Amino acid sequence: MSFSRRQFIRWAAAATTLTIAARDGRRFVPLLDAADSGFRTDLFPTQKEMWDHETWMAALGPKYTGNTAHTTFVEFLANEMKSYGLSVDRLHYALPRWEARRWEITLAAPDRAPFKVPVTSYFPYSGHTPSAGVTGELVYAGSAPDFKLDGLQGKIALVDFKAGIRNWATEYKSWGVHPETETFPSSVHPARGGVNDLTMFAKAGAVGVIIGWADVSDANAADQYTPFSRPPQGVPGLYVGAKPLAALKSFAGTGAKATVVLEADKTRRRMRLNGQAWTADDGVTIELEQVYSNCPKYIATRHVAAVETAPPVRHAGTDLDATAQELLARADTAFVATRAPGAGVDASHRGGNPGYLRVVDANTLLFPDYTGNSMFNTLGNIAMDPATGLTVVDPVTGTTLYLSGSAEVLWEEGGFPSARSLVKLTVESVVRLDAAAPLRWELERPARNPPVTGPQAAATVRATSNNSSGMGVSRRHVNDTGRSPDDPT
Repeated sequence: MSFSRRQFIRWAAAATTLTIAARDGRRFVPLLDAADSGFRTDLFPTQKEMWDHETWMAALGPKYTGNTAHTTFVEFLANEMKSYGLSVDRLHYALPRWEARRWEITLAAPDRAPFKVPVTSYFPYSGHTPSAGVTGELVYAGSAPDFKLDGLQGKIALVDFKAGIRNWATEYKSWGVHPETETFPSSVHPARGGVNDLTMFAKAGAVGVIIGWADVSDANAADQYTPFSRPPQGVPGLYVGAKPLAALKSFAGTGAKATVVLEADKTRRRMRLNGQAWTADDGVTIELEQVYSNCPKYIATRHVAAVETAPPVRHAGTDLDATAQELLARADTAFVATRAPGAGVDASHRGGNPGYLRVVDANTLLFPDYTGNSMFNTLGNIAMDPATGLTVVDPVTGTTLYLSGSAEVLWEEGGFPSARSLVKLTVESVVRLDAAAPLRWELERPARNPPVTGPQAAATVRATSNNSSGMGVSRRHVNDTGRSPDDPT
């Protein structure tokens, strides 16, 4: 017979008679004797075998979708099924992957040296930080479910929860599968997390969350990776036991600063969304018209932090002054706006090593068009309407530069060996807003950008801005935001 794991679980759950497969693979043996309602204990593994299996399974670590522990356990299940004579079919699904590889908390309090705080585990899929972590003032934000979300901008939020009491003796009675003489503890404090959503702290501007177990021993809280089924939260979260929680609460609000480190490997999926947008009280709503993938090849991994900003100082003109040229020289990300008559406008990324935005003179800018995903978004629009805008943001200061003018495509590499064409922008308007962006970007992992040659390349300094997809055109493939058919990376 042939079963996928999913089909097998559904079949087993629907079975009216509890059975176990015989090792010879020829039949399924009832666990219940037909003559009475007693279990056939001779068919069960021994207590030691059960315990050895549990310790082996636990030693694999948390089994997040697609990680090593998960695939190891899936292979174990498949091999066990095969040993019982079942043939195993595999169904493949593409899901985001997230797996933590390093985590820690450091506290720096006034008048004492920084010290490490014991961490019991991390909040799965919560977020990730650069290797140096994220640092902010430690503030107490309440006990679940009553959290205080005001004043968390740029800070580390400390919260706690009680695991509560579970009355096993009552809850298990409804199952009716254990012997009537069996007894269970009347109550117990299970190590089950009581904070299941960190997105509220991310929206409030917190750069990290420390979650404390208030009524579970540190030993019982250790390595409890909970919850298991949450989408990415957008802010790093770490758990601490009751003793470290008490210590941290004594430092909260005193000016002490906490550094949270949570380095995690994850899939780098990027999607382009085009459509009609309008504002609402709770944010922006987009009615989607186009959705397609972006290749992460030209996208650097960066940590984003929110900051408080004052009204920006505005500078306007028609030429690229020295400040604008300096910003362009060290940039590794730009956003290009184009339009097609009757079809709307498009905003696309352009990424490269510093120097790829090449200033020719005060009114002329060149940038390469690297191999992308063959969508023609930008270059097709330029061919129909040359009106083009370019936005560049300084990741360190938040200064934002807006250029607008007329663009054309040049079929030459022009000092960019990996490009098959260039975009020439004739600048007609320049607007610079000093420290306008309410975000700052810290480089975590650089992108694999093509080299930049020529006189300007030697004078550039790598910036820490948010790198983006290289999007481009060739004589065979017109590309914008991802991987071309002949690009194996």
